[in-house]
Amino acid sequence: MAHVEYEEEGWFSRIGDSIKGIFGGIAIFMLAFPLIFWNECRAIDRAQDLELELGSVVTAKADSIDKGNEGKLVHVQGDVKVDEKLEDKQFMISANGLALERKVEMYQWKENVKKESKKKAGGKKVTKKTYTYEKTWSSSEIKSSNFDDNKEAKGKVNPGPLPYENKTVAAKSATLGKYKLSQGITSGLGESSKLTLKEADLKKMEKSLKDAKAKIHDGGLYLGKNPAKPEIGDVRITFTLKKPGTATVIAGQYGSELKAWKHKKLNDPLVLTANGKKTPEKMFENAVSSNNMLTWILRFVTWFMMFGGLSAVFRPLSVIADVIPFVGGLVGKAFALVSFLIATPIWFLCVALAWVVARPLLGILMLLGAGLLFGGLIFAAMKARSASSTA
Repeated sequence: MAHVEYEEEGWFSRIGDSIKGIFGGIAIFMLAFPLIFWNECRAIDRAQDLELELGSVVTAKADSIDKGNEGKLVHVQGDVKVDEKLEDKQFMISANGLALERKVEMYQWKENVKKESKKKAGGKKVTKKTYTYEKTWSSSEIKSSNFDDNKEAKGKVNPGPLPYENKTVAAKSATLGKYKLSQGITSGLGESSKLTLKEADLKKMEKSLKDAKAKIHDGGLYLGKNPAKPEIGDVRITFTLKKPGTATVIAGQYGSELKAWKHKKLNDPLVLTANGKKTPEKMFENAVSSNNMLTWILRFVTWFMMFGGLSAVFRPLSVIADVIPFVGGLVGKAFALVSFLIATPIWFLCVALAWVVARPLLGILMLLGAGLLFGGLIFAAMKARSASSTA
């Protein structure tokens, strides 16, 4: 069953809210500037570091330590081993690996809200809200006190916080052949697999659980009457072990330990890791791809911040025009286009300025591109003005 509500917002109220939104829009627009420069500087530094390191890397054997490589960037591949036994003391679970993860989930009610808005004559807006409720497993608390106060929500009460927290125990160190690996390196290695609990494990944890309903189900721990028919408040706990295996590490060799490589020409210390055997070229190729992907994701985010910020600034004008819904829709689309045409060249200009410092040729080309965009906008505006005056 679904519960439907209609919410009507008056024209003056909408104008007031849109005017308040101007300040938020300006803040978001201005925040985009430092984020653009930070992202471009980060991308440039990372790209420069990767170029430098690819020419500096030395391939070393894992079964012996060559003192001649002291302080150099080395490429090592082999089997990772861990002597440390990881333990989840609360549940008396222990295993040898890189990380032991406990995942706790509770069966809870979840509220879903679907909104559909329509504009009416006079600037009013009517929003249709459809509330539906479903039972779901969640690893975080869903507060039913935040549910809407309607007849469908009545009786749908969640029990509160999860009885146990999600937790990860990581190995402090590991070895790759003769080399020691720090936790910072091992965190990116290993393949995860689910631990299968047995009845013997349940007996060990009976004192800490103090729950007569606890049972082993599907290799994990289940707190409830019937796993086939879960009830609100039932809990399931699974344990995952990240096991060591064959790995490749590119890092600095310092004594018998592999650490992030430091060099006076580097912008930031750097270390690369991968599961399996990888050539230095492949490792750096993957690192370059990851850097490019992150850069473009953040570029889109900063552009959208500029576009969204300007859209919020112009929104009161479209709300005013909503007295006639059809006109308001056209005005809204027009100012969305204006926001796009303003945000895009400004964003392009900021990115270009950031690149001028590190890559002058590319930065200048981008500045020319931004200039063409600005010039095109000015030309279009002047042509439109000329056409309207002659008419």
